[in-house]
Amino acid sequence: MRIAVLTESRADLGGVTPVFEEAKKRGHDVFLAESVGQIGRLPHWFIFLGDRLGVLREVVNLYEEYPRHREIGLVHLSGGDKQEGGLIDEQVRHALSKMAHVHFPCTSRSAQRLFDQGESLDRVFCIGSTMVDDLVDFVPAPVAGITGEYIIVLLHPAPNWQKDMDEILTLVPEYPVKIITPNTDLGFGRGRAVMSLKNLPRDEFLQLLWNCKVFIGNSSAMYLEAQYLGTPCVQIGERNRGREEAFPGHVQVNSEEDRREDLGPGERLRYNIEIVVEMGDARRKEGLREDWEEGAYGNGTAAKQVLDVLESIGKPTPEFLRKEWK
Repeated sequence: MRIAVLTESRADLGGVTPVFEEAKKRGHDVFLAESVGQIGRLPHWFIFLGDRLGVLREVVNLYEEYPRHREIGLVHLSGGDKQEGGLIDEQVRHALSKMAHVHFPCTSRSAQRLFDQGESLDRVFCIGSTMVDDLVDFVPAPVAGITGEYIIVLLHPAPNWQKDMDEILTLVPEYPVKIITPNTDLGFGRGRAVMSLKNLPRDEFLQLLWNCKVFIGNSSAMYLEAQYLGTPCVQIGERNRGREEAFPGHVQVNSEEDRREDLGPGERLRYNIEIVVEMGDARRKEGLREDWEEGAYGNGTAAKQVLDVLESIGKPTPEFLRKEWK
């Protein structure tokens, strides 16, 4: 089969690459594309992930670029997730689900949301997250050029992000801070204790997560990769409100709603850091946390399950692509 895998940005690369590699290993005609314009030949399956506006734009472009788009099966990874605090993440994710013919939600709760939205039982397959697949063989290693204790910050644009970042920067110089883009284009100061990291390869990002003292921000990575790695996490703001944890209780939330009146700016954040660092004993020194296979996002076999399902369906027929809802 011909399979096109969309990687619209660095954010989804870690989730779609395992599917691409598995399809290639099985001998399919598969290609990784940053846009619909790079696809070339008409694919049988078009695979995409998540909730990014750019992904939705490319799926819409597919209908414009290919007059025979009705012959292409659309496959959505990570549909049905809940993220109440995102700007438009929920709307984009659900729009992508409505356009897809086959769904691979990460958890049983996400699968149930798809059923509640009218998706057919025989088109929804709960497989775990493909973001976990490449963690199975993770081996900790030092990060070149970075030594000593440090804090990783990844803060996506969200309401009150400037206030959130100001609070984070009160940790300097007590804790050296490494800021990962999309932060570096937001005008933050530079200095010996603040380092901006841009366009990190995924393996280097994972090593930074494993080696850091604590991970702070509003990235979904603190609900997936960081939890499997056992990295202490402090969530800032409301962007991930409602998101399901891989291991319940792993993330400490630092927000206006739960701020103690006896603690001033920055003090609450330090308090939460102390809590999660003490909880960090679950980290396994050789790699993943000891109970990683029990996580809500699966055990690292998601990509294999995706290909198993698509191979069982085969090339999508016109009848299969005629989508109906309850």
